[in-house]
Amino acid sequence: MSSDLNLLPLFQNVVSTLETNRSSLNQADTHNNDHGDNMVDIFSLITQAVGEKQDSPAANQLAHAGQLLSGMNS
Repeated sequence: MSSDLNLLPLFQNVVSTLETNRSSLNQADTHNNDHGDNMVDIFSLITQAVGEKQDSPAANQLAHAGQLLSGMNS
């Protein structure tokens, strides 16, 4: 792997933690009760993007994730 930092396990752990706490995060969101769902979706997409570019430098992995995230709101 040419990347000096392996981001994939980091984001996989974030998604796992968010999934574990999804219900609590949803309950804490008094406006529309979906904050946990949204966070799991967003970080799952980031994890997917990082995985797709895991042989690239970390900056490229994050840039790819940013491109995919910006497409979520289109």
